[in-house]
Amino acid sequence: MPLLTKISLRGNYRLSDDGLNAIVASAPMLSSVNLSQCSLITSSGIIDLANSLESVLRELYIDECQDVDAMLILPALMRIKNLEILSVAGIETVSNKFVKKMVAVCGSTLKGLVFSGCR
Repeated sequence: MPLLTKISLRGNYRLSDDGLNAIVASAPMLSSVNLSQCSLITSSGIIDLANSLESVLRELYIDECQDVDAMLILPALMRIKNLEILSVAGIETVSNKFVKKMVAVCGSTLKGLVFSGCR
């Protein structure tokens, strides 16, 4: 899938980090990835995705991915060069510290941030 640029896997409750890695490996031009409500995706999967797509990823939606720790994925997210939209709605580990660091590093490219349902 070398030409695939957008994918929505929203609500795919059986998708694991291994499956995500296989998709990313076969679609290196993904600029938009929606993993919202993918309950088996972990911080490790998001880190691998960010590292693989750091030069092309523009939109990342990881709403309600409960096994994702916002602070663990933060360094990888900050390396994404052209991130425009980040949605972390419903992720309980999103904190003021996460928001401050994310905005400080990626604020110049960000066009949309979604934090609904975060404490």
